[in-house]
Amino acid sequence: MRLTRQQSRTQTRQRLLEAARILFATRGFGASSIEDIAAEAGYTRGAFYSNFRDKSELLLELLYQDRVHVQRKLRQNFCLQPEGDRAPSDVLAHCRSRLERNRRLLLWMEAQLLAARDVKFGAKFNVLTRQMTADIRCVIDAVSKGGGITACVSAGYLLIGLMALCSGDELEVCNEGSLLRP
Repeated sequence: MRLTRQQSRTQTRQRLLEAARILFATRGFGASSIEDIAAEAGYTRGAFYSNFRDKSELLLELLYQDRVHVQRKLRQNFCLQPEGDRAPSDVLAHCRSRLERNRRLLLWMEAQLLAARDVKFGAKFNVLTRQMTADIRCVIDAVSKGGGITACVSAGYLLIGLMALCSGDELEVCNEGSLLRP
């Protein structure tokens, strides 16, 4: 079946994004050239530039896609969407096992490094991270209300604690090298 022009463009864009996700996690953002990304996806440099202005724009798109994925998984895991009648301990175990099998952490670490060095990217990255924390805060509020739980701290403070806990745990997993294994 022949693809329409829009379908072909969407497919090219997705392949470039997936190639970049792999290369950024295995080589790093700085060591992955536009040519490397295009070649990994099976395209030319021109295909890259017809879809993205530069690597930073591509990285932001990967992060926005990850945000959508995280929102969906949080809602599923915490019973805010159908599919979720798991106990909280099961949810945490599931999240940890998923973390150990993917490269998401490395992508976010690369973005944090770039944000520290590139002011324009940093501004866009900060907007995204504020959106992510707002998403998670909403889930915390919904879980508290749905479970009839009265937290002794605000959702904002709970979020900060959870993020710190998860960051330390993720770094431990990363140091073990398990994020790089398929």
